[in-house]
Amino acid sequence: MARFIVEGGTPLRGEITPAGNKNEALPCIAAALLTDEPVTLRNVPRIRDVRNMLEIASALGAQIEDLDPHTVRITAKELKNDELPAALAKEIRPSLVFAAPLLARRKRARLGQPGGDVIGRRRVDSHFLALGELGATLDTSHGFTVTTDGLRGADVILDEATVAGTLAVLDDLLTVHGTVIVVVDVDQKDLPLLLEHMDRIVGLVTESESLRLAPV
Repeated sequence: MARFIVEGGTPLRGEITPAGNKNEALPCIAAALLTDEPVTLRNVPRIRDVRNMLEIASALGAQIEDLDPHTVRITAKELKNDELPAALAKEIRPSLVFAAPLLARRKRARLGQPGGDVIGRRRVDSHFLALGELGATLDTSHGFTVTTDGLRGADVILDEATVAGTLAVLDDLLTVHGTVIVVVDVDQKDLPLLLEHMDRIVGLVTESESLRLAPV
């Protein structure tokens, strides 16, 4: 097994630039597809999951521009299809967050089977149950296909502490008509950073009258 061996006793000096947060970057990539305006993301970590998300966004019709090694501009003037590439979707679990822009702009999202690390039981039903509360319909006859005539306000209770599920639902909420209350796990440290970025995108796309996060 690979390991790090750290020997102390030596003063540390110098400067580093911390890498961006993956759990923040991935849903922000999907949220960028909610608008046809350009969205620029900075300090994006250059890791495989991020590259896969960008490739999925490109396959759906978004234009991806690498402005520098850690800055990317996403412009989704037109989404040309509603089906995620299966080979890419099965590589990463957060592929589910593309449901929001696809439902908002094409009324249907064909998501396939999400991937991710195998670390025990990893449910996906929390996201789909939340979408059901918001007015979407799920068909599982061929993967996961979600359709809607328009998402509506509702009280949403996430019945497990799920980072991916919570972040995915927050993306969905940007397209909802009405008031939404989400009961979430307060220990999810990714939420404040994500909400800060979403607040900037909200001015372009949101139709929600209110979004409140209630602690468990």
